[in-house]
Amino acid sequence: PTPAFVTTATEFAGEPDALALDAGDLVGASVVGRYAVEHDAAGLAGAVRAMGIRALAVGHRDLAMARPTFVAAAQAFAARDIRYVLTNLRCAGAATSFCENVVDASDDPLILDSPYGRVAYLAVASPSVLQYVARDRASGVTLEAPKDAITRAAAAARGRGARWVVVAYDPEYPGSQEDTFRLAEELTEDARVDVLLVNDISEHITSVEVARSGAQVVATRQGHVTAVEVGGGRLARNARSGTAVADVATLATSTHEWLCTTRNQPLR
Repeated sequence: PTPAFVTTATEFAGEPDALALDAGDLVGASVVGRYAVEHDAAGLAGAVRAMGIRALAVGHRDLAMARPTFVAAAQAFAARDIRYVLTNLRCAGAATSFCENVVDASDDPLILDSPYGRVAYLAVASPSVLQYVARDRASGVTLEAPKDAITRAAAAARGRGARWVVVAYDPEYPGSQEDTFRLAEELTEDARVDVLLVNDISEHITSVEVARSGAQVVATRQGHVTAVEVGGGRLARNARSGTAVADVATLATSTHEWLCTTRNQPLR
């Protein structure tokens, strides 16, 4: 079967004019990604850059990764000018190295230039996701209230010239759908969030505009790409398919061969 990483790459390739963002767990949820960090972190970062991805949200599977693996991935991505983002993250003690490699609560918001204007990319996770992270990896990690982090960072981003504010949210589980809409309702127009991206909250929802805040909640699917048009149409749809860039196919093949050679584990 085609690895999910390659499938995702074909869908990014189908939207060449879009600002490409990862809504969380690109590496943490991917067999290719996790093993590729160990096998060839620089190659992984090069493949992700070739896909056009500009920033990565830290999802709960990323939080659960072995800390050295995450740090190695983050540093390789940063060398390619791709940053991990978790806007409500604060660290102390042993977790300090984690925050040092993430655009976190202590940093200015990440703002990306695009043909459509400057785009602020924020990411927040429900504090409850830490219960699914091993104690040694959760130690020293604090997640502040998502509403507070979004409101603070969105205001800072607007003050720094962002035209659009896009937020990736990793909700509590179970009850992800209810938690997502509760957060969206808590946000006020003052927060001025344009898009709230949430992975896998419902297979029956593509996008919903929340009346109070005006934010567009977009239900993304893990392992697939969702195209979102902001502005008048505010349309969310499945991405078109294109041809995955050669760097992605090369990475998948080399990781497959490395696994078979060193661990006798074929890639799935």
